Amino acid sequence: MFFKNISIIYRHSEILFQKRLSGMQLNNTEQSILLYLKHNDGVNQHAIARFFQFNKTTVAKTLSALEDMGLIKRETNCESKREKCVYLTEAGDKAVVAIKESRRQLEEEVMAEFTEEEKVLFDELSERIAVKVWKLNQESDG
Repeated sequence: MFFKNISIIYRHSEILFQKRLSGMQLNNTEQSILLYLKHNDGVNQHAIARFFQFNKTTVAKTLSALEDMGLIKRETNCESKREKCVYLTEAGDKAVVAIKESRRQLEEEVMAEFTEEEKVLFDELSERIAVKVWKLNQESDG
């Protein structure tokens, strides 16, 4: 039941984000990568793929789309000429602000009926679950 509920929450949230950010034409993968870059500006494609567990082709296509939209730029790494580092542009920074605000508003709406104690407990439990799933995934990579 737990994973079924998580899946339903994820799918419906993704649909709501698409509707609320319809003018931006960003899918969930693109949004996630932009949010990641906000705190990890200058990483390479491999780091993005590893963090999200996306294949390299997905990352390359997504970055190309984001670059075409003017939200990111890729620059050759001065230490390794074969590697490209990914940076947010000013437009990318603005998109991140809009994405964060949309997510904050949805979270506020969804959690409105919960007490402060329930919100804190949910945050703690979901964080523990996320860490455990991440660790199990790392262990399975061996």
